[in-house]
Amino acid sequence: RALEDQLRSGVELLGQTHKQKTDHLHEAANKNKHQYNLLLDQQVKQQEMQLSQQYNQQLMMLQQAAQQQRAELEQQSAVLILEWQQRLTQEEFLKERVGIQQRYAQVQQEIQGEMEKV
Repeated sequence: RALEDQLRSGVELLGQTHKQKTDHLHEAANKNKHQYNLLLDQQVKQQEMQLSQQYNQQLMMLQQAAQQQRAELEQQSAVLILEWQQRLTQEEFLKERVGIQQRYAQVQQEIQGEMEKV
């Protein structure tokens, strides 16, 4: 009977030791998981920050390129408008000149006609 008590006692002690070690192993694993998750979260946040910086830089470059292109187009537009206005002015001047020349020729004919009458 003492042998059975010793066996039962040994089995109990072994079971308790096994449970303690298993619990300790689970606690350590959970602690490691928690630390790993924190580290992983930190890495993800850092990568998110880098992506945001890249996005902001690319967005700024895109906006600058669009602004530069807009300025170039506005400048081209201003040049074309100026050229168009100069052409219109030149056309008006030429029309006026032709009108003056025609009026001059008409007056010359009238004078010549008057001279012939005399």
